[in-house]
Amino acid sequence: MLVDVEHGEGHDRITINLDVLMYRMPCEALTLDVQDVMGMHISDIRGDVIRRKIDKNGNHIGEQQMIEAVRESNQEFIQHLSKQLDDQEGCHIFGHFNINRAPGMFRISTHSRDQMTLSKIIEQGYQFNFTYKINHLSFGTDVD
Repeated sequence: MLVDVEHGEGHDRITINLDVLMYRMPCEALTLDVQDVMGMHISDIRGDVIRRKIDKNGNHIGEQQMIEAVRESNQEFIQHLSKQLDDQEGCHIFGHFNINRAPGMFRISTHSRDQMTLSKIIEQGYQFNFTYKINHLSFGTDVD
């Protein structure tokens, strides 16, 4: 067991700074999920996190904060996501969020839609490409 001696009482949360490129995975299909040993499990965590759409050449083509969006019907989502996959859109996810200072994990996943909807896209012959690059990942406040 490690003891965090640098942070006393009142420091029960930690900031995670992140900058990740998902080259061929559209932003609308991605969520940022957090889980810890204290029982917290948040799918699609909020914070100061930006999802910036990128085209197949890596150029930025749109931006949105990770906030709750108006949900399309499953059929509309399938058509929308299919077009983005055809266009080979990707996602640049960057910013920071706070989590409990406890053992746990965070992940970028596809929990934005249920598996039935995603499997219908796969049935149409689409494959998900999770190729990524981590530009930056750090914990705590940035002192530089």
